[in-house]
Order: sequence, then structure tokens, then C-alpha cells
Amino acid sequence: MGAYHIQGFARKVQESAPRGHFIEVSFDKKQQPSGEFTLYRSRDEKHVATVKAETLPGCCGVIVLHHLLLFGNNGEDALVNLIEAAAIGAQKAKYGLAVLTLLSNSTLIPELEHRGWNKSTTFLNGKTNNLVTVLHKILVQAVRPVIKRTETGGE
Repeated sequence: MGAYHIQGFARKVQESAPRGHFIEVSFDKKQQPSGEFTLYRSRDEKHVATVKAETLPGCCGVIVLHHLLLFGNNGEDALVNLIEAAAIGAQKAKYGLAVLTLLSNSTLIPELEHRGWNKSTTFLNGKTNNLVTVLHKILVQAVRPVIKRTETGGE
């Protein structure tokens, strides 16, 4: 799936831009499949937020969002909107799960939880000594197959 899948995902993210905003996509040719999404208030203005996304190696159904950045005096809602656009785009591109990490004291966590993100776990990053929270959002609900039983009780 690789590069084609992430490019299809990129188109879906662009289509999911918040009203009055534009999302630009750039790809890292060395690290396909991955992309960076930059949110603009309009095509003429400076960027307000960026997020990088890549398919989890070994599982094409999981999108990992990372390197979340907010620029200037833009409110955190811009970053939340970009994260949500990425999640909606991932869902439309048939990803089943989105994952991201934030510092545990991030003020984004309550807003993301309000929008359907769940805390998976919290851990201490031994490299930085930061307390980190892993969040996930289920994009496609699993459906269990119905197994019909015969009159004798077998399958």
C-alpha cells in the first residue's frame, strides 16, 4: 500500500479542511509513506499549524500523527482542527485507528477527548524525562461476523 495509500489519505485530509481553511501537503521522499500537513486560514496567509502523519510500519490500518506544531499567536483550536481533519481524512482513506502522543500536561487533551479521542496510556519518556500521554481514536468500528448455527448446534 505504502506511498499510494498515504497520498490517497492526503487528498482526504485536504477535503476535510475546516471551513475557511486550506491544507497543504508535502511528502518526504526519503521516508515514504509519510506526509506533512500544514493548515492555513486561506491560501494567501501564513501557516498556523502543522502535523506529520505516517502509516505505522507493519500495519497499514494505523495512522500515526506526530510533530504537532502551532505557529504564531494562533489558538490551540487551529491545531485541534488540523488533528481532526487528519482523523477524518484517515477514516475516509480506510484507516481503522489514529494514534498520537502529547505531553501529559497538554491543554489539547481535554478538547481531543471531547472529540472522541481516548487516552491509551501514560509513560515517562526516559530520553527527555517528560510524562507523555498516548491518545487514540477508533476510526472504523469492528463488526463481528455472525455465525449461523444449524439445528444440531454445529456451525
